[in-house]
Amino acid sequence: MMTDLEFKYLKLAVIEQVKFDEIKEILGIQKSEVSKMWNDLKEQREYLSDLRKIWKSKF
Repeated sequence: MMTDLEFKYLKLAVIEQVKFDEIKEILGIQKSEVSKMWNDLKEQREYLSDLRKIWKSKF
């Protein structure tokens, strides 16, 4: 199960495409935690990224 923080991270990083430095400020976490989430949530990021690409191609 995904935590609320992980969900918010994915929304910012993949859907809204916010940069790492902004994500850490918004979520109030260290850059090392952002990097860890980037690696830990690779499968989810790739899935959402593919969906975003499909969505953008339709509009």
